[in-house]
Amino acid sequence: PTNANDIAGIIIKIITYKKNFPKGIYHFTNQGFTTWYVFAMAIKELTNSNIQINPIPTQQFPTPAERPQYSVLDSQKLQKQLDIQIPDWKTSLAQLFNEKL
Repeated sequence: PTNANDIAGIIIKIITYKKNFPKGIYHFTNQGFTTWYVFAMAIKELTNSNIQINPIPTQQFPTPAERPQYSVLDSQKLQKQLDIQIPDWKTSLAQLFNEKL
């Protein structure tokens, strides 16, 4: 998961980069990785919700698109280029809900 505020901040850093930003493919995502279930549980906790969330295996939720077993974006190239620390998804999620609640 990636906080849109964090993406916007990175885009501003790229646009205002002191020299021409090097061409290439850059990925951005908040640090860390998770599953949809853990992500949902984190939202449940942050919102003090009492809803029930049931984990299911991917096989029980078929989609037209084939999904890889493991797919995590690596933001290290962008992090090194901008000399920044990218926040963890849990931290950014908590900040988002603190701003909204």
